[in-house]
Amino acid sequence: MTLFSSFFLSLLVSMLLVPPLVRVSARLGLVDVPDERKVHVGAIPRSGGIAIVAGALVPLLIWWPDERMLRALMLGSLVIFVFGYIDDQRGLHYSWKFFGQILAVAIVIAAGVRIEVLPFFGIEPVSVWISVPLTLVFIVGVTNAINLSDGLDGLAAGSSLIALTALAWMFFQNQSMPLAMVTLAALGGVCGFLRYNNHPAIIFMGDTGSQFLGFATSVLAVILTQSANTALNPAILLLLLGIPILDTLAVMLWRLRTGRSPFLPDRNHFHHRLLDFGFYHYEAVSIIYVVQAAMVVAAYVLRFESDLVVVGTYLAMSTLVLLAFRFARMQKFAVHRPTLPGENASRKSELLRLHPNLPKVATRVTELLAAALLVFAAFYPAEVPVDFARACGAIAIAAVVLRFAPLRVRRFVIRLGTYVAGVAMVFALTLSTDIELASNTAVNIGFLVVGASLLICIQFTDREHFQSTPLDFLVMVFVLVVVVSTQIQENTTSTAMLADTAIRLAVVFYASEFLCRRERAERALLPIGGVVALSVLALRGLVF
Repeated sequence: MTLFSSFFLSLLVSMLLVPPLVRVSARLGLVDVPDERKVHVGAIPRSGGIAIVAGALVPLLIWWPDERMLRALMLGSLVIFVFGYIDDQRGLHYSWKFFGQILAVAIVIAAGVRIEVLPFFGIEPVSVWISVPLTLVFIVGVTNAINLSDGLDGLAAGSSLIALTALAWMFFQNQSMPLAMVTLAALGGVCGFLRYNNHPAIIFMGDTGSQFLGFATSVLAVILTQSANTALNPAILLLLLGIPILDTLAVMLWRLRTGRSPFLPDRNHFHHRLLDFGFYHYEAVSIIYVVQAAMVVAAYVLRFESDLVVVGTYLAMSTLVLLAFRFARMQKFAVHRPTLPGENASRKSELLRLHPNLPKVATRVTELLAAALLVFAAFYPAEVPVDFARACGAIAIAAVVLRFAPLRVRRFVIRLGTYVAGVAMVFALTLSTDIELASNTAVNIGFLVVGASLLICIQFTDREHFQSTPLDFLVMVFVLVVVVSTQIQENTTSTAMLADTAIRLAVVFYASEFLCRRERAERALLPIGGVVALSVLALRGLVF
């Protein structure tokens, strides 16, 4: 339960902090003003890093990890946070940025986080005179690579999310539960922030968030390959953090070739080039997600292969990416878009003429069945843990009390409460280990029907009401990877349940997002069903 609670609490803290941070960012001096290098046109708060770091650290302060490396990671993250916050507020010279990063890295190196086993150097640890500088260069390099990739809405956060998901899964496979908990806490902080950082973003993470993500991801990756599971090939670090590393190296080499400082900002990053080719904002982000996900999947598949195979794969994939950009530039590639309405629009109109009530019926089915599933899930587990029951009761009471708040607060509470209730119910479905096949099949059929009706709802909904974003791609990749990974593992109860949980979470996420965007969300059945379900779980765990 600690793994789930760590992610869930981090997600909740991050989501709750973003709205007030948006309102106070101007007073804190945390506002990103556009210039010729940036793609946004108005001043945007850049205080999201505070929400990410707070979301990641709060669970760790509650379930204090009894490991020296993890405590050093927390302390180093606080150093990164302080320097990042000052940079976002006042602006720091890059020498001071490096000083803060080196100080943070020195803390984790002193705790034993070191790259000691290198590709092509055998299985014996290298000298400390090699491992310490190499670790310093790697972690500082990745920290700045993630920082430099934060050029489009959701790009740095989504890329980090893909890498952190792979790290969490490999820690879980290795039974390194404290490390998995820390990684899931970071994942929760990113997920809560991404909810507000999709294009058009209402908040940026700033250097506070991007440097923290780069630092935490690189340190966890080093711990994974050097300490947690030494059977893993250490070269998979290149693939896990492939696109940020490749992008940074390519840009710096280009600047050096043209006689410029490698630290001077410009518009030569991968995302800038994709925009220049005519791709929309969300398309450019999604393309980078695809390439990053492909490298991470390659890292997982090749994690036990030889140095030559892993390094060769990274070089081959990197070469393909660079050649694709070079070919596109030489051919003066530009995206050409049709100006006439598409064929899908006419088919949609024809179907609506034949079945005018289809969208309304599908929406009603989604709402009724999703609410029923939430309530059913509250009665599903044979026993409800007391701590979980207390949390559910507190959330239910808060949701009821805050329904009398001002309209803006009420709508936010309804949406957040629906997310929380959905996640809690999905977790409740995992509490019974000896599940009756018939009841489990009924639950899966219920989620399948909700998912199918939800697809119909989204298909016939205007883009202004429900618009797909790169976050949707991340959710689908997450579900697909979990399902595929569990199918190739040993057929155990935990792995089978993990696949079901991933699919159910995706359905709950989209049902909550769609139904809570409706004008009458205050009276929708899904939020009401969520409060009822939370109350039932609280009563079952505390009273009955």
